[in-house]
Amino acid sequence: MAIFDTNKMTWLDEELAELEKSNKEFLELRGYILERTVEIEYKLVLLLTAYFCMDKFEKFRELIMDKEFFTFFQKIKIFNELQLHKDSTFGKKFDKFSEKLYQINDIRNTFAHGARGASGVIYVNKKKKVIDYSELNDLKKKFTEEVEQVEKMLNDLLNIHYKF
Repeated sequence: MAIFDTNKMTWLDEELAELEKSNKEFLELRGYILERTVEIEYKLVLLLTAYFCMDKFEKFRELIMDKEFFTFFQKIKIFNELQLHKDSTFGKKFDKFSEKLYQINDIRNTFAHGARGASGVIYVNKKKKVIDYSELNDLKKKFTEEVEQVEKMLNDLLNIHYKF
């Protein structure tokens, strides 16, 4: 008599199947977050480039804004310093805009530079950050809401300040 039935899925097989499923979900979410962040960063580049040198738009974007040394975080800091979104004509329409950009960047960094741990995504910089796997669906929803709000705000700012 056999100790276990080979026709039945063992607990190890179940664990491996669950791990493969969570890995697929994680990779899909990671790709989604990175793709959406690139879209936001591109619009931010358009806005900053137009602000600094509309007459040499393509050259400035190519030589400065699109270089790997010029990070998304640095672009957000410059945007925040310019305060284009704080113009009195907007009222409070763009309040918390910079904070939303920083939050998007934080989530992006966690997924771009973090590693999969046993309990979640682990990102170590100045402080260790762990996102539990059970929180991924909520995180995707929150991230999507933030990205859509920021994208709309960037589109509004581009349409108000510059006609492309």
